[in-house]
Amino acid sequence: MIKKIFVFSLLSFFTSLFSQYSISEINKDAYLKDFDIATAILLNQHPNPYRFHSKEAIAKKLDSLRKVIEKDPSYINFNINNPGRVLGDGHISFIPDSNYHEDYLNSTYFFPLITYVNNGNVYVNADNKYNIEVGSKLLEINNRSVADILKQIPEQADGNIKVEDLDISMYVSFINENKDHTFTIKYQTLNGEQKKASLEGITFTRFNYESRHAVLPIDVSSEIYGIFGYEISPDTFYLSVRSFSYDESFFYEKLKKYFHKIKNKKYKNLVVDIRNNSGGSVTNIPLLYSFMSKEKIFTNSYKYGSKVIDINYSDYLIDPQTDRYYSEKDIRDSNNFMRQ
Repeated sequence: MIKKIFVFSLLSFFTSLFSQYSISEINKDAYLKDFDIATAILLNQHPNPYRFHSKEAIAKKLDSLRKVIEKDPSYINFNINNPGRVLGDGHISFIPDSNYHEDYLNSTYFFPLITYVNNGNVYVNADNKYNIEVGSKLLEINNRSVADILKQIPEQADGNIKVEDLDISMYVSFINENKDHTFTIKYQTLNGEQKKASLEGITFTRFNYESRHAVLPIDVSSEIYGIFGYEISPDTFYLSVRSFSYDESFFYEKLKKYFHKIKNKKYKNLVVDIRNNSGGSVTNIPLLYSFMSKEKIFTNSYKYGSKVIDINYSDYLIDPQTDRYYSEKDIRDSNNFMRQ
């Protein structure tokens, strides 16, 4: 029986491979077979798999990832080196099966410092019991340079645009696979002094608690409201737009409120922050632009990069909410949705 190692999400499609939920029972053949199935789904179901990279380049990258898994057929290595890394499409995600992943998280000790990535540097991003100042730059973790660790972590990308919103603390916990639950680090303080420290790993429950107390990004309110703005200085207004997935009339009213304030107070500078924006309706993007443009009328055109596709791997299609296989009716409904 095929192992259910992950749930694979491509547009509205999900696949999961079924077995008992014990990581120790997953052997190399199961990992490689799942990798091959995921690769076939990715290349055959994606509407344009070679949009950003050539067929030859994709094949070379996939072969390289498969060899990494073959050399080290471990659960986390399989998840980090999944086929979704190679296309450069930020809409693709591989979601570990929750039953396996929960078991793995509960048996793992995590890196105890919450971090923030900026321009290839990794900074301490929260208070900690080791009195390492927020803003200190991490240089090495377990005798590995931070630059080397960053290369191993899969970056989300849309074309050639890389996203630096990486959870380094979680990935470090995975790729180091500590057996003694400790981490040694080398870091640079705010005044440029280099120091070393020995840290104790923490449980996932504690790690999740600590991550809620990160310093950056500072616009925590925008996480809650989706669209949120405030004055940074008498001359500058900050507007965070975390999603375009709103009803157009609601989106318009929210923007109107903030831009009315911007106009009345005559701010000289406007910072529009769309980092980590989850996407949404394409019509809301020119709506936002219309509030900033000096032109009363402007041309707006779309370049669609997708097409209607059929489900070719219905045997692996699973509802991620209920963890049950799709019925024939579910598949018909999904096909109808895609065509609409």
